[in-house]
Amino acid sequence: MATDIRPRNPDTSSLIDRLTNDIAHAEERRDEQVTKLKRQVALYERIYGLSSREMQAALQSGRLTENHDICEWLFHLDLLDHVASHR
Repeated sequence: MATDIRPRNPDTSSLIDRLTNDIAHAEERRDEQVTKLKRQVALYERIYGLSSREMQAALQSGRLTENHDICEWLFHLDLLDHVASHR
C-alpha cells in the first residue's frame, strides 16, 4: 500500500508536481540540448572550414587566435561533452 507523502498545502503540492514533471522530462530535454549543441558546433565547423579537432590544434600551435566565435565554439564543445557524458 503506497502512502501519499505530498503536503496538503496547494502551493507546495504544485511545486512538487512541477519538479516531478521536470525530472520525468529531463532526459528528453537533454537529448534536445545535445542535438542543439551539435548543430551549433557544426555551424562553426562550416564557417571556419575546420573540424573542432583541427580548430583546437590550430589554437595550440598558434595558427589561430581566440576571438568571440572561437570562444563560443570552445564553450559549446565543452558543454556538449558535459551534457552528453551525463546520458
